[in-house]
Amino acid sequence: MTHNEPFVAPQRSALRKAADTNVHPSTPTDSADLPAFNTGNTGDSVLRGKSEKTVAMEVQIPKSLRKRLRTRAGELDISVDELTSRILRDGLN
Repeated sequence: MTHNEPFVAPQRSALRKAADTNVHPSTPTDSADLPAFNTGNTGDSVLRGKSEKTVAMEVQIPKSLRKRLRTRAGELDISVDELTSRILRDGLN
């Protein structure tokens, strides 16, 4: 089945530049604009050195312990992973 009418694209508004196009993505911003949690960055892996690279580890723990870890990590303003690493490091030293 063929159509005799030509294809007509729907009308769309023109693209517009964002209001902050003059700001480079790596330009520092106010700390209020940053997230409240620490996710780490590439610098962490460089500063720790090869002997301190992190690896994934899966552990089964009781829910009550996980809740205590989350609460304490929030108090210290660090991730649960970082808190767990610190506890294990201190316990093994």
